[in-house]
Amino acid sequence: MTSTLWAGTNNGTVYVFTITVPNGQKRLEDDVPCQLAKEIQLKHRAPVISIAVLDGTNMALPGPLAVEKGVSKQPDNSGPHRVVISSEEQFKVCNS
Repeated sequence: MTSTLWAGTNNGTVYVFTITVPNGQKRLEDDVPCQLAKEIQLKHRAPVISIAVLDGTNMALPGPLAVEKGVSKQPDNSGPHRVVISSEEQFKVCNS
């Protein structure tokens, strides 16, 4: 697994970027590279409303701070993750 950024647009396009975050002290010196990994075009080109990543048990992934503070439990990484993309006209489920 790697860090990603998902962005939905008003014309039904979802861009998935991979992000490489430097470790420890190098964060102050090194850049954070971001590269386009995938582009998803929804059929109806309707605006994207939401994007949710589901873990192996089909539960939405919690935010990292929620897990760190104990508000949410650690996600199940045993199975494949899925992404649910919602637009004004359709739902799309992608396997990642």
